[in-house]
Amino acid sequence: MAASVVLTLLSSSTFAATLNVPIPAGTTKTVNSIVVHNLVTRLHEIKAMDKSKMSAGEKKGLLTETRYIKNRMKEIGGGVYISAGALIIIILLIVILL
Repeated sequence: MAASVVLTLLSSSTFAATLNVPIPAGTTKTVNSIVVHNLVTRLHEIKAMDKSKMSAGEKKGLLTETRYIKNRMKEIGGGVYISAGALIIIILLIVILL
């Protein structure tokens, strides 16, 4: 069990270090899709782990890694998200102004 945790922690630091590689111009979309696929795969691995036998520090490490992955995916994904309330207000303003 301890060996798998050590390998997990080592792989996560290696994984995080490989994300900061310079990307040549024109290949951003394919590289981003590969990076997102790797991030999603790692999230699934973390979710599938048996956390009942882990120490609090190990769980905290996984939580930190999960937060990093989710923030990284937000950076890559971009996009604008509008809440339902904001969408209703925008539609009402358009109807009133037209």
